[in-house]
Amino acid sequence: MNEISLTDLGNLGEFVGAIAVVASLIYVGIQLRQNTAAIKITTAQAFTDTWNGYISTLNLAPDLGDVFFRGLKGTSHLKEGELVQFYAFLSQAFTTYQSFFIQRQKGVVDEGSWTSYVQAIIDLMSSKGVREYWEFRHHWYTEEFQDYVNSASTKQSTHTMYPGLPEANL
Repeated sequence: MNEISLTDLGNLGEFVGAIAVVASLIYVGIQLRQNTAAIKITTAQAFTDTWNGYISTLNLAPDLGDVFFRGLKGTSHLKEGELVQFYAFLSQAFTTYQSFFIQRQKGVVDEGSWTSYVQAIIDLMSSKGVREYWEFRHHWYTEEFQDYVNSASTKQSTHTMYPGLPEANL
């Protein structure tokens, strides 16, 4: 009868232990992948909610809608208090865009979502009033984001922000 030595038992224990380690690493890898996907989905939903909240401000404050529309034509179309409203609204928009931009750099915002935000930036920057805001307030944002917006603003938009506005990039 073959006797099993302590060395054989030790080798068998190491083998079983190695299999257990590999199995646990595979499990942890699967969990990390699922967790990363869940975080990206949650982040995308949070950005969508933030974006919708920003846009709904115009619906909840009709006077702001009028101010925004006139401001897009140029800040000379606004009274002093309206200029504050217009700039505050755009500050919220560009702070939101910058957050999206930073999260995109970190790989949290997917390409499809980012494409929509980029087009919105391009369309916004086609408006005279937004370009005036950006010229006045760009220093509030990171240099990388400034560079990105400046680059995006050179792209020709084929759309105005809203019907009734002057043609894009005037």
